[in-house]
Amino acid sequence: MFFRCRLIFEMNKYRFSLVACARWESRYVVEWICYHRSIGFNHIYLYCNDDEPTELYETLLPFLIGENPFVTFMYYSEIGKQSEMYFHFLLNYKNETEFFSFLDIDEFFRIERGMTIDLFWREAERIANKTIDSIYFNWCMFGNSGHEERPEGAVLLNYHKRENNFSSYMTKHITRARSIDVKKFRPGAMADFWHYWNCFDGYEKLVIVDVFGDSASHYYDDVDITFKRIRNNQFFEKSVAKGIINHYVFKSKQDFILRSQRSTSGVFAQQADYEKAYYDGRIDKILEERNKTEDTVLLQYWKNVVTEGFKFDVLKKKFDGSFIELISRNKDCIQSSLSLWSRDTEMACESRGAVNGKIDGTFKFHTDLDDPAWWRVDLNDINGISEVRLFNRLDDSSTIGRSARLAIDIGFTPDHLIEVYRRETDEPFGGIDGNPLIFKPTIPIPGRFVRIRLLTRNYLHLDQVEVYGEPLPNFPQPAPTLATAEQP
Repeated sequence: MFFRCRLIFEMNKYRFSLVACARWESRYVVEWICYHRSIGFNHIYLYCNDDEPTELYETLLPFLIGENPFVTFMYYSEIGKQSEMYFHFLLNYKNETEFFSFLDIDEFFRIERGMTIDLFWREAERIANKTIDSIYFNWCMFGNSGHEERPEGAVLLNYHKRENNFSSYMTKHITRARSIDVKKFRPGAMADFWHYWNCFDGYEKLVIVDVFGDSASHYYDDVDITFKRIRNNQFFEKSVAKGIINHYVFKSKQDFILRSQRSTSGVFAQQADYEKAYYDGRIDKILEERNKTEDTVLLQYWKNVVTEGFKFDVLKKKFDGSFIELISRNKDCIQSSLSLWSRDTEMACESRGAVNGKIDGTFKFHTDLDDPAWWRVDLNDINGISEVRLFNRLDDSSTIGRSARLAIDIGFTPDHLIEVYRRETDEPFGGIDGNPLIFKPTIPIPGRFVRIRLLTRNYLHLDQVEVYGEPLPNFPQPAPTLATAEQP
C-alpha cells in the first residue's frame, strides 16, 4: 500500500526528528518522548498501530495541543505494516525536518555524556572532516534485570543489565533528510530502510559513518565480516562509551508471551518464536546473555532529570526534612578575566551566566588563560553556606578536565577569603550527567562571598555554580584577622 505525496511548503520546520510506530506502548511512550527531547530531538512523528487509537491519543494529548505540538500523531489501522507507515513519512513529512531517525519505543539513543544529538552530529562531521549523510548506531540489547513481570515505573530506572558484547549486527541510523530520494527506493531483499540504506539506488554515494566518524558505507556488504569486526571487545566498549541504541527488548519473562499476543502480523511475524522460546526452555539462555553486565548510565542520567525540580526550586528539601535555600541564583558575580570565547563583553554579564539556572552542559562563562583563573559570587548578605554545587561543561570532551584541580574559598569581604575545600585530582567531575562536584561542609560556613579558584594555570569555564544555605541576619561580621587565601 503506497501513498501519494502531498506538497510540503514548510521546509525544515524541525532539526532532529524521530519517526516511530507504536503498538501497546501507552505505558512507556511519555518517558520515551521526554528522554529524547532531553537530548535534543525537536519533533516526533508517531504512527499509532493499536486496534483503536483513543488510549494512546489521550496519553499524548500534552504533546499534541497548542500552536506548535511536539508530536505529529497519525493512526494506521492495518497491524504490522511498519514499512508502509515509515514510507508514508518519507513521502509526506521528510522535508519538514533536517535530520530524522526511525526508532521503536523500546529503543533509546545513548550518546556520549553531556552531548546533545546536535552536538553529537557536529562532532562526527568534525572527525570525519566532511558533510555526513547518515550515522549508523549499533543495537545493544538489555535484559529483564530479573523481573518476572513488568514492574511499575520508568524503563530507564527499572532496567540496568545488558549484554557484554553485540549479539546483533543490526543498526539504526540518523540521516540527513535531503540526502534521501524516495524515488530511488528499490523494493525486495534488504528493504528495511529504517535499519540501513542499501535498498536505495545509489546508496554507495551516501557518506555513511559509524559513531566514531569512520566510514560505514559498506557495513552491510558482508555482514559476516562486519559482525566479526564489531564483536571485538575493544570496539564494543568504545561504542558503549560513545554512542549506541539501548534496546530494552525484554522487560520481563512474561514479555515472551506478550510479544506474540501483541500480534504476529506483518513486521510482528517473528514474535511467534518468542512464545516458543518461553515454553521450550530457551528463554533462560536468552535472558542470561542479556543480563550479563550492570549498566546504570541512563538510569543515573534519568534519575537526575526526573529530580531536576529540586534544583530549580527556591527551597531545597534535605533528607532530614529541613529546608535550605538556593541563594546564588542571579546574584552579582565577577571573574578573573574575559577571553575570546566569552559570551559577553561585559564582565558582570559574562560571569553572571554561571548563576542563571540553565543547566545544559555548555559553558556559561569563560576566563582567559590565568594563573590562577577564578570566578566569584556575591550573595549580598552573610549566609550559613551548607552546600556548593559545581556543574562542569560537558559539550567538549577535550576541555572538561581543565577544572579538575580547584579550590573553593568563602569569606565576608572579597579580599579576605579562606580556602574551605581543595580538590587535587586530574579526574574530571560531571554536571548535567548527574555527577556534579558537591561540597558539603560538616556545619554551615558563614560568609558572603564564594570563589571558585583553579590550582593551576588554565582556563576556567563551568556550566553552573549553585550555592545553598540560609540567611544569618544577626551574624556579626568579624574583622578578617586569620590566615586567608591569597586574593588573585
